[in-house]
Amino acid sequence: DTNKSLDLIKKGFLAGADASGEMLTQLREYPTMMNDARISAEEMIAIMAQSEKLGIYDDKGIDALKEGMLRVREGTKATQDAMKALGLDVDDIYGKIKEGSLTYFDVMKLVSSRLKEIGADSRITGTAIADIFGGPGEDAGFRYISMLSEMDTNLNHLTESTDTYTDAKNQELEANKRLNEI
Repeated sequence: DTNKSLDLIKKGFLAGADASGEMLTQLREYPTMMNDARISAEEMIAIMAQSEKLGIYDDKGIDALKEGMLRVREGTKATQDAMKALGLDVDDIYGKIKEGSLTYFDVMKLVSSRLKEIGADSRITGTAIADIFGGPGEDAGFRYISMLSEMDTNLNHLTESTDTYTDAKNQELEANKRLNEI
């Protein structure tokens, strides 16, 4: 509902998801695809906040994630070959996706974990980023892709740590709320 949506947007501002001023644009552009991938609005905003904190601005982070999930869903030969080169059991992964025990975001985390193990300088890594995440993944870079496996998607965790920015942003949001009421 509207109140829950506004609360999530507020939390996104507090978590830093709008550092580049693109949060609302991304919320308009990507929700259908994220829903298809079974990523909640809260998780999406948390991913956006952490992308910003890693210095991945505009929609580079969320776009890399979208591209990876689309390519895995399409199951192209290049994507499957890249996943196999990472040591992933592609048939098992697609079977678990079909039965519902694995989401596309779960697959992105598996890929991320393997990339982190292999390292940034491997040809396997370069090929996997190109063939799984495409241009957006190359733009976001190895550091971002390798962090997906440990990304905290709990928006409350990201807003609990109060710092000067969060306090100031919260005061601004409350002042705007009071102004709108007047």
